[in-house]
Amino acid sequence: MIIRARPFGATLTLLIAAVAFPVAAGTEPPPYLTHWGTVGSGNGEFRRPFGAAADAGGNVYITDRENHRVQKFTVSGTFLLEWGSLGSGPGQFVEPFGIAIDAFGNVYVADTSNHRIEKFSSMGTYLAEWGSFGPANGQFDAPVGVATDADGNVYVTDAKVSTKVTDIPVPDDANVPATYAGLVVKSSKQPEAAQAFLTWFAGPDGQAILSSFGFLPPS
Repeated sequence: MIIRARPFGATLTLLIAAVAFPVAAGTEPPPYLTHWGTVGSGNGEFRRPFGAAADAGGNVYITDRENHRVQKFTVSGTFLLEWGSLGSGPGQFVEPFGIAIDAFGNVYVADTSNHRIEKFSSMGTYLAEWGSFGPANGQFDAPVGVATDADGNVYVTDAKVSTKVTDIPVPDDANVPATYAGLVVKSSKQPEAAQAFLTWFAGPDGQAILSSFGFLPPS
């Protein structure tokens, strides 16, 4: 399924994808299922939600940009929990955009205006972070999209920095390797398109294209 957050509204729309990415011209839109959310800062309310991801259990995670937080819901929209506040400390955000879940249920958030990626447990416990402002490998200038692949690699779209490939060391974790391969790609001016592209890029088709050009994550 596809979970779509309208970036300039306060409503989430849940869809079932009829075809795989990319969608051919003339394809019927996926059927409507449900929606939830209103404008505000309370539980289940949003101010410009952007990123959306689902875990293996069907729970839905949303980056609530202007409330500087992440909210977690059941697949039907029942509020479960939220974490984050405005700031630059561990577990805080300044307008988070992209979000992704790895195979172990860890949550990765593109903390866009803090120029970093933050990692959390599925319950919102802060685990790690990496990145700082700048053009060097491992640095970011407004990262907007994040995705993971089956091997635990983390991919980040960096909105204002030229294409580069880098190894990003993060603290050891029992569930994941000590080193992630972070691929940073130059995005368009539409973060929504960058996130959709990045999700596909981390999949088998995108990996095949990377391989054909010789851009493989380090083993």
